Amino acid sequence: IEPITPEIKQTFLNQNNDYADKALRVLAIGYKVYKLTDPYQEYEQDELEYNLILLGLVGMIDPARPEVKNAIIETKKSGITTIMITGDHKNTAVAIATELGILSSNQLAITGKELDNMSDEEFLSKLENIRVYARVSPENKVRIVEAWKNSGKIVAMTGDGVNDAPSIKRADIGIAMGITGTEVAKGAADMILTDDNFATIVGAVSEGRGIFANIKKAIHFLLSCNVGEIITIFLGVTIGTLIFKNAIGELGALSILTAAQILWVNLVTDSFMAIGIGLEPKEPDIMDYPPRDPKKSIFSDGLGFRIAYQGIMIGIITFLAFFIGYQFGLNNHPELTGYALQEAAVRHAQTLTFMVLSISQLFHAFNVRSVRHSTFSLKPNKFLFFAFFGCLALQMITVLIPPIANNVFGVDSVLAWDIFDWLVVFGLSIAPLAIVEIAKLIERLVKKNH
Repeated sequence: IEPITPEIKQTFLNQNNDYADKALRVLAIGYKVYKLTDPYQEYEQDELEYNLILLGLVGMIDPARPEVKNAIIETKKSGITTIMITGDHKNTAVAIATELGILSSNQLAITGKELDNMSDEEFLSKLENIRVYARVSPENKVRIVEAWKNSGKIVAMTGDGVNDAPSIKRADIGIAMGITGTEVAKGAADMILTDDNFATIVGAVSEGRGIFANIKKAIHFLLSCNVGEIITIFLGVTIGTLIFKNAIGELGALSILTAAQILWVNLVTDSFMAIGIGLEPKEPDIMDYPPRDPKKSIFSDGLGFRIAYQGIMIGIITFLAFFIGYQFGLNNHPELTGYALQEAAVRHAQTLTFMVLSISQLFHAFNVRSVRHSTFSLKPNKFLFFAFFGCLALQMITVLIPPIANNVFGVDSVLAWDIFDWLVVFGLSIAPLAIVEIAKLIERLVKKNH
């Protein structure tokens, strides 16, 4: 047994730092001899641990899970900043953070003591550049969370101990460990991580983005379809009054769509397709974009514009179907004149309009699957396909069975249609999909060149 000289002490300190630089957690092992007759059970802890004999240092590694490094790379791509807050030695924290990609050479790592010595102004000026906090106190953790919140960021805080509870409570999203977490931490948390795995948080962010994206897609689909119906009726009331003077003169009034037809499209066709869109798989690059600004309107980032122009497009196409159907109706009934001819022509036009409006919206549902990618490049959505063919079958029933077509929806049965009628319906119905696909292609080419 030798006394600890300054040289020996420095040797142990250097070895401690060397272990810490290798991401090891270091324990010093020491002992003290007591006689059986000594009343050591009455001693205080400080007295028991005083004047120990140092045996050596032990370095232990608590390796990060293999999937954590990839998860941190994923968060960087998605614009999420990962901060390490730990009670470990600064050198240990720096080594682990560097290995995981949290800390780079131009970023800072500080201790809780250094944080205490910073003024609020100095801390806020360095906040964006600090990635690692070591040897921190519960008060330090709360201060860090508050600083990020005050800078306008949405803050998620993870923790497992009692000393993590205040900062978990202060965060926008408090996350407690489900396996190692204390009941206090779980009680303060908004969410409990059942597997204690950081990668699960990243997966949850991805799922959340997918759900929000599907909500926007459903809104996009429903509103653009409704705008299309409004535009169709508006064109009929305005331009239709000028174009179809003969029909109005004979019939007294002109209706492009009946109330039953509009109700059918909204309650049956649109509803099932919207459900299919709500079950859309996540887009492959959903984590390649920064988090959305919570203050932004849901119609931001071009959604309002897309709803407007695609709705107008559907409206114009549907009105065009009425115009073509009216001309076909006039030509198909040379034996009729006057009121009978105009009634037959308008009825034929309404049938084409009803079919084009319904089926074009079915095809349009595939447009909203992505605002960037071609629908043909995405993972198939079986629910959307089921909805498409189911709605198409229901739509065909409404025009194939004469009693339903004539008495319920006020249209002709399509059993008497010729090939030109079907070509018009198919061509105009698929037009929204073709137009939007071309627009997406042009947008991708423009972005690629810039």
